[in-house]
Amino acid sequence: MFILKRLNLLIYITALMIFASLFSFSVGAESGVEIASQAAVLMDAETGQILYQKNMHERYYPASITKIMTALLALENAEVTEEVTCSDYAVLSLPVGTSHIALTGGEKLPLDEALYALMLPSANDAANVIAEHIAGSIVSFVEMMNTRARELGAKNTTFVNAHGLSDDGHMTTAYDMALITRAAIGTEGFLNYFTAKRHTMPATNKQPETRTWNSQHNMLTTSTAKYFYEYAVGGKLGWTTKSLNTVVTLGEKDGRRLICVIMRSQNSVDKYGDTKRLLEYGFNEFTKVTIPAAQLPSRSAESASGTLYLAAENDFTYLIHNSLTEDDVTVAEGFPDTIEESSTATISFSVKTENAEKLPMYAEIATLTLSASFTPAPTLAPSATPSPVPTPEPVPLTAGLVFKWIGISIVVFILLCFIVMLIIREINLEKKRKRERLRREKLRRQREMERMNRHPQSVPTTKEDEILRSLRRNRFK
Repeated sequence: MFILKRLNLLIYITALMIFASLFSFSVGAESGVEIASQAAVLMDAETGQILYQKNMHERYYPASITKIMTALLALENAEVTEEVTCSDYAVLSLPVGTSHIALTGGEKLPLDEALYALMLPSANDAANVIAEHIAGSIVSFVEMMNTRARELGAKNTTFVNAHGLSDDGHMTTAYDMALITRAAIGTEGFLNYFTAKRHTMPATNKQPETRTWNSQHNMLTTSTAKYFYEYAVGGKLGWTTKSLNTVVTLGEKDGRRLICVIMRSQNSVDKYGDTKRLLEYGFNEFTKVTIPAAQLPSRSAESASGTLYLAAENDFTYLIHNSLTEDDVTVAEGFPDTIEESSTATISFSVKTENAEKLPMYAEIATLTLSASFTPAPTLAPSATPSPVPTPEPVPLTAGLVFKWIGISIVVFILLCFIVMLIIREINLEKKRKRERLRREKLRRQREMERMNRHPQSVPTTKEDEILRSLRRNRFK
């Protein structure tokens, strides 16, 4: 009984130790990304899902990452083969000491060359020239910038100029810049300039010599090995005394594209280090989950025109942190009580609050909007109740997961060895106690025999002895 009690206590303590070790491993993996910059966003370029955020809705001066919007509008509203003519105002209205490529009034160049000048040397004169070419004036172009920002959902952005030099009211957020960049990289031709590492501009009517520029983003070029990162494929930098360092980087690995926005970073070590940490986090810590359209919640209703369906037309894909499962994802449905031809519905996916708090992952995953349709797909059978969220694809064995389970296995092995040692020790102690009891009993018997030999009259008699003595006494009477 004593041994069983000790074993029960030991098993209870061991279970607590194993639970604590598992918890320490998992939480350490989930909360291991930290950055020094004041604001940041990591966005999946395919879905727009936010994988990391820090002060992503706080407004800051953007500096030259503004030029991403300038390039987007140029590509959406003109052909890159169009000829651009520089006005005196566009090239002379800039403050002294700002970045430029020495364009002069009356100089002509293709829009294509102006875009390279905009993105590589971050030429402010090229930004003004592009703005005037697209909208007729810089003021009109700024109005286009703000209108386009609202269309993209950048609600906390206000542009005042086309180049990004600090100006009262010229502010944006890390989240808004990620939205703008996502739209830009999806625009034909933008990546030609965003991913360029070096470009030579031919002579113009005003400049007989060529001009060559290198990318200022040091994660893209091997010439600055200190910050080079092989999965960084494009980007744009910015800096003013008010904005400090800002940087937008496009990373690509194994078919996954991530947009990383850093704002108000103190120095190059922080802006490049934070960018690399976030990109590595997005590439290594998330798994893609695809839900077939047929398994997404749907509704149907009969109408005079036939059967109306509110159902997804395409499969839904999102990313989930490797430490989470489908049980950690909440699905919220917003279906109308009655379905009409103009009806819409929403399906929202989000990480449960208690799990999102452990991660720098933003809790909202995505929201699908469904529209009524008269053409149901054969596989989209109407359901009266929501379909369950399917099991995510198996988590790939990354280096982090391998080390995690190796560590857990070592801890469990050590604990089992400890338990076995305790059991063996308890058995040996019990044997020792038993031998001691036998030794004491033997010693007690020996002492009793010695006492009997010394005082035989004091030896207690048995019942048989009493009977025999009685018979002897009666015989001699």
